Amino acid sequence: MFEIQILEKEIIQKYDNRDIDLCEALQTIYSYEDFFILKWNKVDIKLGYNGVLSDIIGDLKRLYIWMNAKDEGEYLHSFGSSSFMAYWEFKSIDTLYEIKSSWTAVRAKNDLLNSEDNRTIRVDKNKFKAEWKKVANAVKEDLLLAGYGQHVLSDFDFLNILSNENLV
Repeated sequence: MFEIQILEKEIIQKYDNRDIDLCEALQTIYSYEDFFILKWNKVDIKLGYNGVLSDIIGDLKRLYIWMNAKDEGEYLHSFGSSSFMAYWEFKSIDTLYEIKSSWTAVRAKNDLLNSEDNRTIRVDKNKFKAEWKKVANAVKEDLLLAGYGQHVLSDFDFLNILSNENLV
């Protein structure tokens, strides 16, 4: 099973005119208490918008490019954050992704995530994209409420593309 659950957030902070990209803006508007949940098989992983998402936003961009440009064969993807470090080996099989994972840093859940029962998932490609779309929509809405937009952040386009209704 793969699912993302968006949780209620603390008060969103306002725009900082020194921010130039998504990474900086996410660190500005979110507190360390703002999380979303990534459900990987039987394990819930709390990921912070301020810390983890701001660290892995570039990783998500690379994953998006592969999913929408090639989306075939095999692909090794890594996430690099101090509290969310993982390697996902993607195999594209018709309408599914088979994802074999190797976790190296996930808030004291490495053993559980690396167990044979939890390492590999199969997920419908459209569902996988739709789950990440939830995050993009939430972040985009929060950034707009805080006063950010395309004119301010160099990579705001990524959120526009990922949250586009036509992706799934």
